[in-house]
Amino acid sequence: NASSSDSSGSSGGRDWRSEVGRASAAVALAAQLLIGAAPADASFVRLEDVESQQMREGVLAATNSDFSRAEKIFESMLQEEEFSTSASVYSNLGNVHMSQGRPADAVKDYDRAVQLAPDAPVPLLNRAIALEQLGVDLAARGDAAGAKSMFEAAVADCTSAIARDDKESAAWFNKGNVELRLAAYGDAEASFSRAADLSPGIPGYRLRHAQLAFQNGDDA
Repeated sequence: NASSSDSSGSSGGRDWRSEVGRASAAVALAAQLLIGAAPADASFVRLEDVESQQMREGVLAATNSDFSRAEKIFESMLQEEEFSTSASVYSNLGNVHMSQGRPADAVKDYDRAVQLAPDAPVPLLNRAIALEQLGVDLAARGDAAGAKSMFEAAVADCTSAIARDDKESAAWFNKGNVELRLAAYGDAEASFSRAADLSPGIPGYRLRHAQLAFQNGDDA
C-alpha cells in the first residue's frame, strides 16, 4: 500500500515543511555565525618576567582606554636598551595599535614579538587576531582573495600557538572563528568544541560550538 498524505502535506510520517524550516534555520544560523564571528580581543600580558613602573603605567593606560598615552609609553620603552628586545613591550604595543584600529601596524609589532619570543604562544595568537582583522577589512573592500590569504595566515598562527600550548583555549576559539570565515565548518566545530572543553566556565565557547553543531546536523 502506498503511504497516504494528509492535508498538511506529510508523507510517510515526515512533514516537508519541518524539513524546509530546519534547512532555512540552518542557513540563517550560518549567516548569523559569520556576522557574529568578531576577532577576539588581545590581552595585555607579560611574556617574560618584566616588572617596571613604565610597564605598569603603559598597561594601566591601555586598560583605561588611554591608548595615545599607552602608545607613547611603550614606544619610549623600546628606545631604552633594557627594553629594546622585550617581546612583552612589542606585544603590548601591538595590542594598543589594534585598539586604535591599526591592524597593519599591530602585525609589525607582533612580528617582532614573535621573533623575540618564538616559543611563546601569546604573540602568535595576537598576530592571528590582527591578521583576521586585516582579512575582515579586505573582505569589506571586496578583495576576497586577499581576505582568504589573511584568514589562512591567521589559522596558521593559531595552529602554531596551539603547538606551543595546546591548552590555550583562546587560540582554539579564535582558530574556530577564522575557520568559520573560511567556510571550514567541520574544522571550526572541532576547534570550538576543544575551546569549550578547555574553558567550561566560558559559556560563549559552548554556545558557539552548539550553534555550529546544529548547523552541521550534529549532536552538540
